[in-house]
Amino acid sequence: MSVLWLEHDRETRMQYAPDLMKRLRFALIPAPELVERVQSVDFMRTDPVCQKLLLDAMNYHLMPFRQHCRQSLASRIRSNKKMLLLVGGLPPGPDRLPSNLVQYYDDEKKTWKILTIMPYNSAHHCVVEVENFLFVLGGEDQWNPNGKHSTNFVSRYDPRFNSWIQLPPMQERRASFYACRLDKNLYVIGGRNETGYLSSVECYVHNGEYVPWLYCYDPVMDVWARKQDMNTKRAIHTLAVMNDRLYAIGGNHLKGFSHLDVMLVECYDPKGDQWNILQTPILEGRSGPGCAVLDDSIYLVGGYSWSMGAYKSSTICYSPEKGTWTELEGDVAEPLAGPACSTVILPACVPYNK
Repeated sequence: MSVLWLEHDRETRMQYAPDLMKRLRFALIPAPELVERVQSVDFMRTDPVCQKLLLDAMNYHLMPFRQHCRQSLASRIRSNKKMLLLVGGLPPGPDRLPSNLVQYYDDEKKTWKILTIMPYNSAHHCVVEVENFLFVLGGEDQWNPNGKHSTNFVSRYDPRFNSWIQLPPMQERRASFYACRLDKNLYVIGGRNETGYLSSVECYVHNGEYVPWLYCYDPVMDVWARKQDMNTKRAIHTLAVMNDRLYAIGGNHLKGFSHLDVMLVECYDPKGDQWNILQTPILEGRSGPGCAVLDDSIYLVGGYSWSMGAYKSSTICYSPEKGTWTELEGDVAEPLAGPACSTVILPACVPYNK
């Protein structure tokens, strides 16, 4: 359309070509189309400004493994609405083969829909959003209580083009661990594989006791420091960060040989180094749910309830401002434990298979 507008009155309008082209997001155009359709336009080759715009976009596509480090306005989706994603997870059943689905929650239709398919099946993995790319790390492609099938896979999903690429693997295979982004780096912490539990800040000791510890890493001083213990011992729980607070939700603890759901929700204030038990407990027990923060609320998807002896397919939401839990309409396609959640901005053409 832009080129047609310019060509309609080339003599008077061509002076606006550089400014007009600056408003187009060439990095969102697939590389073959840049070559076949954009490069063939004469002023994109001759005008210095337009030439640089084209060159920047082509260089962006030439380095797919570094695109998340080279994001700019020209490569971002024209939207600011984030969507809740659910990635993988372990369904109930004798074969216990993890899911390879990536689902998103359609807030208008109040239902979960399939977004795409991962390159492999996975559960008890981690997902981290970086510049609207979704990194999927580790996990296990088959269920085994001893971590026999843990992986070191790292994949990156690009919602703009609905595409996956494989990134260099982690140095160790790990499942049931924690991953996060700090500055420009990704950190993976703890977990388990066929050798046992990995040394880290995970709440596990070799005698199998559940503990309430919290450790904090200072990247400037390069040291770990022990912080105030939680009020409740728990494992297979989830953590959420919002408004400079850390929320510990769900999980279970041992009483004798029985697993008991932890219903209490705790909130940590790093400035005061203090845990507080919130007045509103979780709606139902959840161990190993997917967790993400979206629009000032904390979402838990799936997980396992020890009291019910059942995998969960529902989504519950906590609002710290209101101090209330609610259950969302619409369940995921099947009950899942050990999924992972994140939020990304999706293009308007979703679902892709329309």
